[in-house]
Amino acid sequence: MTTRVMSFSTAVGPSQEPNKDGQPLYLQIAHVLGEELRAQQHPVGRLSEQALSARFRVNRHTLRRAIDILVSAGLVERRAGVGVNILPGAIDYRLGPATRFSLMIEESGHSPFTRIISKQVTNADAEMARKLRLSQSAAVVRIDTVRDVDGRPFCVQSQFLDHETFPLVASEYGGGSLHDFLRDRCGVTVSRRGSTISTELPLPADATLLHIGPSQPVIRVSSVNADVASNLPVEFCVTRFRGDRIELQVEFPGQP
Repeated sequence: MTTRVMSFSTAVGPSQEPNKDGQPLYLQIAHVLGEELRAQQHPVGRLSEQALSARFRVNRHTLRRAIDILVSAGLVERRAGVGVNILPGAIDYRLGPATRFSLMIEESGHSPFTRIISKQVTNADAEMARKLRLSQSAAVVRIDTVRDVDGRPFCVQSQFLDHETFPLVASEYGGGSLHDFLRDRCGVTVSRRGSTISTELPLPADATLLHIGPSQPVIRVSSVNADVASNLPVEFCVTRFRGDRIELQVEFPGQP
């Protein structure tokens, strides 16, 4: 990696003039640190603002403006009472007919953890009704979970199923693989039939759960899982991934 040579002042304030290259010092610092982080020259852990201020010979205000850029780029995160944490690189995540979150994450050498945020019976909106082939306002079971990888939020997931067909999900499901529960308790084996991928700004609740700012986009994947035997839709699932933690790979069955 080539590092730009910069001349830093020992007394730079919030209204500093751009340097001879036309860039303020905080942008130069963000560039250098960003290159170092992408090249993994800093071990995963915390960045010391005090040490970086001394290294670049700038005040804390200037350094924090540089770190703001790194936060927006998804390279570091600020945690209240903790400081600035370096984020690990993106994880390859394959979308296919039989994608299993925990198994895939474990096979990639990471540690998954899933926790249920809420489970409730609600009414289907227009999108849910269309995907599940239900009448609008039909009763559906909604399960919201947060999935962590290596102790850090990875995605927020909302799963929807027809309550009339799967009342056991509402009354008995308490965690673990929902697809295993459907197979073992309901006699239904499901497989992904299709997914739609888009980007959007996070809802405030999702931003809090994912530890991101309101302007940091998430990757939204909405999927339909169908009964292997009947090919009828069983589950509509909407997952919001931290965009800085994932590289999606879409699999095409039958292709080499």
